Parts: sequence; C-alpha cells; structure tokens
Amino acid sequence: MTFTAQVETVLGELRPLVQGDGADLELRGVDEAGRQVTLGLVLSGVECLECVMPPDFLHQIVEQAMQDKVQGVHVVLEDPRER
Repeated sequence: MTFTAQVETVLGELRPLVQGDGADLELRGVDEAGRQVTLGLVLSGVECLECVMPPDFLHQIVEQAMQDKVQGVHVVLEDPRER
C-alpha cells in the first residue's frame, strides 16, 4: 500500500471523531518524499465551536493515530481556531 493510501485509510478512521460535532477532517497535502501530511479541520456548518475537540488534544490524537499506522509520518493539522 502506498504512503498516500495508508494516510487516506487512517484519515477515514479519524473523521468520525469530529463529524459528530459537525466538523470534518480533510487531506490538504501529502509530501511522500518528506513523509509529511497536511490535514485541515473543516468547521463550516459547526454550530458549537466549543463542542469540537480542543486543538491541542485533536492534534495529539490525529498525530498518534497516524504514527501508529504510517511509519515515519509527520502530521501538520491546520485548525482555523488557532488563528
């Protein structure tokens, strides 16, 4: 399985973590050579921003899940709440 396919599989497992609150996770970029993945938290349609997992906690969970299943991956999570 390719690096990108592995990332997409794990992303599919992670999306329900935020979808229950009306948010979503999307794949924004993959650097196979550098083994870096950029994900984005999508908040359009979210009525309660405080109900979505806090940014630091969400990043920790997403990064750990990716690292557990995709060897050597580095995760960047773009969260609009951090601006």
